Amino acid sequence: MESRQDGSILNEYLYVGGQRVARVANLGSIYYYYGDHLGTARLITNGGGTTCYDADYFPWGGEQNVYVPTCQQNYKFTGKERDPDMGVDYFGARFYSHSMARFYSPDPLLNSGRPGNPQNWNRYAYVLGNPLKFTDPTGLWDWAPNTCAASDKRCNKQYQNDQKKFRQGLKELKDARDSYKKGSKEYNRLDASLKAYGTENDGNNVTVGFGALPGSTAARATLSADEQGNLSFNVTFDPSKVGNAAPVDIGHEGTHVSDIDNPWYAGAGTLEPFQLEYRGYQTSSWVAQGLGVPTMTTAEGNVLWNPSWSAADREVMRDYGITNQVEDKDHPETQFHNPWPN
Repeated sequence: MESRQDGSILNEYLYVGGQRVARVANLGSIYYYYGDHLGTARLITNGGGTTCYDADYFPWGGEQNVYVPTCQQNYKFTGKERDPDMGVDYFGARFYSHSMARFYSPDPLLNSGRPGNPQNWNRYAYVLGNPLKFTDPTGLWDWAPNTCAASDKRCNKQYQNDQKKFRQGLKELKDARDSYKKGSKEYNRLDASLKAYGTENDGNNVTVGFGALPGSTAARATLSADEQGNLSFNVTFDPSKVGNAAPVDIGHEGTHVSDIDNPWYAGAGTLEPFQLEYRGYQTSSWVAQGLGVPTMTTAEGNVLWNPSWSAADREVMRDYGITNQVEDKDHPETQFHNPWPN
């Protein structure tokens, strides 16, 4: 939604699968967006089907030819908003210049560079120099390779749907974070989880993929290290088990990545298995609370969040459910459940 300074509505936007598909102007007029494989809206029609914007784009995002410029179009390359005065696109974490084919500021995730991939040594680069294949939704994870055969339309469709659900889950995780006061322990934990993922195809140390996981496990983060000690993470989600709990599972695994990737963890702040999982489930509970979801109960029957808990009893009940859950996962309880300040 876009509004004026006085609060009156200027435009409302409709989305499907994370893509902008329509705009409803303040006078009731409706416009439909038709995007390409990158999400760039090359064609816009009005409610009657008449074309009011039709354009070709250069590979790096500049408009090549605008054949019909008779309606408003501020959301251009990969669906990002373009500043008409500066000619740059807003990607959330930073601004992108299509004329220079680079970001205006460096990747804020300073630990995301990989020595084995020279493309990401350039901290201003856009999608590792391949703008026809990749997009960068927020200006900063890599996707695990799509193993579907090119001819397997059903498999590829499922892969794309799983990607959309993950992107939507990240948005909901951000909503959960923003429901808490900035600087609170809940806000900081969820914020750290979000930052652990970075953003799509930024070449950092996190890879997201999909696949079957054993038992009731819906998501899992695995760690590996190269000969130089550089850490990398593979976060796998089981689409058959995640369902509507995507932001909860994304937040949980993001906490594991954030904790293990923290330099303090490599020093005196090492967490024991119980503490690692305790913090993960604590994040799960905070996400559920932030989104206002109904009672959250694990497959083992442990209640991690219940909106009926009174404020006075909330942390005690949460601790009880999380502790039982972690012990059910065969991680013996340690004296300090959550020894880290965040």
